[in-house]
Amino acid sequence: MIWQVMFPRGADIWLCINPHATRVTQRTLDAHGVHAEIINTDFASGLQKRLVGMMDVIVVNPPYVLTLEEEVSCEGITASWAGGYNGRTVIDRILPVVDELLSDSGWLYMVTLTANNPSEICLLTRKRRFASCIFVQRSTEEKSLHVIKFWQEGVDDVKDGNITSSLGTWFGTK
Repeated sequence: MIWQVMFPRGADIWLCINPHATRVTQRTLDAHGVHAEIINTDFASGLQKRLVGMMDVIVVNPPYVLTLEEEVSCEGITASWAGGYNGRTVIDRILPVVDELLSDSGWLYMVTLTANNPSEICLLTRKRRFASCIFVQRSTEEKSLHVIKFWQEGVDDVKDGNITSSLGTWFGTK
């Protein structure tokens, strides 16, 4: 698989809150001869302290659908998509954890909807020393998805709330 070619060394740890998706992912990986540790849990729950600064690539497809806040902590399949008010409840919980987990040269890729306000997410993470860009955008009749790429960068260009960026930041050339 391409993943093994791109990242031949190191450990793959995959986390998912949905037990059914966890089982299906394990069967798929086994069928392709890929070894990974699949853990049925909330994002980095219980692993956060052991993995500080060790993650080089994090790919997150969080629950991002706009729902009632009560649905965010539901059991079953609802936990996989229920994002709460403006779809950001889980996203906003994940970002501080990523601060701790990513290595200095690490990348985070996160799936969002237009309704999650990806530009605002980029601005918020910029204040936390992360550069970002909309890496991929795809639309259907029902929704518009964005994959945002984040990486740690100096904050020399974040002063008094003025956010500036190099062209490389916005065109994803890092």
